[in-house]
Amino acid sequence: MQWSKLKKSVEYFFADSVKDRVELRSTRYHRSYEHEGRGYIVVDNEEIISFCSTTAWRQERELLRNLVEISGNTDHRNPTQRDGYWQAVDQTMDILSKQGIYTQYKFYDSLNEYLSTSIDDAVESNNLIIRSIAILDRRLGKRRIPQYRIAYTDHPALKKLFEFRCMTEEIRIPSTHPTIQPKLFTRGAATILE
Repeated sequence: MQWSKLKKSVEYFFADSVKDRVELRSTRYHRSYEHEGRGYIVVDNEEIISFCSTTAWRQERELLRNLVEISGNTDHRNPTQRDGYWQAVDQTMDILSKQGIYTQYKFYDSLNEYLSTSIDDAVESNNLIIRSIAILDRRLGKRRIPQYRIAYTDHPALKKLFEFRCMTEEIRIPSTHPTIQPKLFTRGAATILE
């Protein structure tokens, strides 16, 4: 799907309270290898999180190199090392996913996947991009937002988006909630805390 159509389709799901303040963006760098770029989420013209292909690939290479050296399975062509090497590849991808490090293509794929995902599945997803969009979705209504829990180990961008959504909906969250960091976003309305 063309980027402009994909962006419009996903942003259609945004709650009215965030619609004019949140934007999905994508850019390509024409001087980079194969014109790679990044996708990113912006709130009030502040970049919250970025999914850059070159950064993701660089971190993937470094992590994979370290894991295969530690395990001693450095040659995927060697039959005795092949299984260990591919286990290291799987482990690398799992670690990067948990850290929220994705390529621009994964950003696009996740947005496409979001379009056919129920809100219940989206808020429980292991994919940071899908969970981030779910927090902004109007299908996650005012009554369900206070029940939504974010762990201390969740990505900081997810915590910011959750707090932003609560602020825009004027939802009180207990001060004991693990995500509370007062006054991250103050434009338009004050942050509301108990």
